[in-house]
This record gives sequence, structure tokens and C-alpha cells, in this order.
Amino acid sequence: MSSSSFNVTQPDDTDIHAFLGIGTRIAINDNLGVRLDLTASLVPARGDGLTVEPEAWVGVFYLLGGKVKDSDDDGIVDPIDKCRFDPEDRDGWQDEDGCPEADNDGDGLRDAADRCPDVAENINGVKDDDGCPDADKDGDGIDDSDDKCPAVAENRNGFEDSDGCPDDPDSDGDTIPDSRDNCPREKETVNNLDDEDGCPDQAPDGDGDGIADTMDKCPRDPETKNGFADSDGCPDKLPEKLKKFSGVLAIQFDGASAQLLPKSLVLLDRLAEVLTTLPDVKAELTGFADDAKVGQGQAGAVRYYLMSKGIAADRLSAIGAAVTDADKAKAKGARIEIQFL
Repeated sequence: MSSSSFNVTQPDDTDIHAFLGIGTRIAINDNLGVRLDLTASLVPARGDGLTVEPEAWVGVFYLLGGKVKDSDDDGIVDPIDKCRFDPEDRDGWQDEDGCPEADNDGDGLRDAADRCPDVAENINGVKDDDGCPDADKDGDGIDDSDDKCPAVAENRNGFEDSDGCPDDPDSDGDTIPDSRDNCPREKETVNNLDDEDGCPDQAPDGDGDGIADTMDKCPRDPETKNGFADSDGCPDKLPEKLKKFSGVLAIQFDGASAQLLPKSLVLLDRLAEVLTTLPDVKAELTGFADDAKVGQGQAGAVRYYLMSKGIAADRLSAIGAAVTDADKAKAKGARIEIQFL
């Protein structure tokens, strides 16, 4: 914008004339622009008065030859550069004004370190240093995208504090929360004796059969360990028709596979018939082999065969076990053992 001017002339007849003016230039591009000027003449009138003669001028200018000055060499010439001595940073944000913007979104993080330079960070305790706004509905400082309970705040008690869910720790893993566990560092012994206090305890075993009185249906009579209902604590006799099946089953497989040989199916058919007549009896099948996984597969094959003969799945269980050195010393190798419960 041009400065105002004040001119005074004093002709021979002592008349005084004053001129005032103000103007500005608006650049359209590097060479072309528009000029606006306003002027006023103050001329003495008859008597003691003054005559004011205002004028307005609109013009177009075009620079011929030479290069328009660009003081900061940012490609934006000085006439239209708001920061003539600070080069534009060309970051896609208001690049036409000629001024560098160190923090486009005004969130206090410089664009160089801001992952979202055009969107302001929301300071909420969730990744506030990345420059991006984050959602945290429950205000627990865990981003909703990582929060398993986004609508309920984490209770910060030193137990799984990063999952975003309020929780009661269970340090000893006995399913009794520490807040109700009298022994939070020792597991409860589940034996029907004060099982809710969270402390291990030894229940009495009056008959000495290894089954605590609290679990023993016959606490004064020792269990008969015969492979039949041995966990109830009561002496019993294995039904005669089951006795010949208890222990090692005389069945064979095709090598280390889980394929039963045809001659083994006859024995399993008879076992299925007996189990059908004793609906309360359950059977636990254990497959022994050099590789416990092989034993598991073979025990499972026997279980599935009995199921195919109508024995309910919940009456049969199959587990695998590796043959031990002690087994080998007793000439016990790969085998299927059955225990009736």
C-alpha cells in the first residue's frame, strides 16, 4: 500500500492548494496486478472556504522485463507473499500464503512428528504424542480399539490393567478372586472342606483309603481298588461280567496306527453288549505307547468304536500315556487299559 502524500503550492497570487492521496496494489500473478488510488484536492474557495475535489483511480499494471522479487525464494513473489523472508514449507496446508506452518492443526505437535498433521490431537491420555485424535469412551486411558470393555473403565489394580476391563485379580488361579481369597497366593484344595475360603486344607480320611471323608460316600469303610467305581470311597465288587474286561484289553492295531485289526472287534462287540446292560457304568480307556499321542489316538479309536455300538459318549473317556521304563521292566509295552467307574 502506498503512503499518503501532501503537496502544497504557492503561486504568485498567494493561493494555496493541498493534495492528499492513498493507494494500493493487488497482485494477480507474478507480473500482472491492479492498482487502486484515492486522491483529494483542497482548493481555496471564495471567502474563507475550501473546495474538496475527490478522485478515484483504478488501473492495471504489468511488469515488463526483469523478475519480480522473491526474497525467500519459495516461489511466491514478494507482492503476494505474507511472509516474504520465511519460505513456504509446501506441506499441502495453505501453501499459497507464502508462510511456513510448523503445526498445521494447532495441536502443539510439530508436523514433522505428527501422524495426523491436518487433524488436531485430542488430549485424553490415549496416545497423546502421535498427533491423531483417539476415541476413549470410558476415559480409562485405553484407546477403544484396544479396549475389551470400551464402555466400562479399567480399575487399575495391577491385574491385567491393559485390557480395559475392571477386574478382581485371582493371583493363585483357584477361581476365587483375591478380594474373597483368604490365601491369595495358595490354591484352594477342592475337597468339600471350606472350599470357598481359598486356602488349601487337608480333609480327614477316617478309613485311610486315600479319599477324604468330605468326598467319601463310605468314610468308615475303605474303598476296594478294583477298577470299578474306585472314586466313591465305598468297597464294592466288580460285576462278574465286567471282570474279564477290566485291566488290559486284548486288542491289536495295525502297527503304530489307530486302525483296529478285525480280530479285535469281536472282543469290543462283547464289551459293548455288557456296557449296554449296565447303563450306570462308565469306562476310562488309556492308550499306552512309546509316543503318548499314538496312545491317545488308539484309545480314541476304541472309544469311537464303542460309541458306534450305542454306548453314550459321556460314558467313555480316552487318554494317552507314554510307556515308562518301569512298564518295560514289568514287560508291559504298548497296550490299552480299561478302568470302570
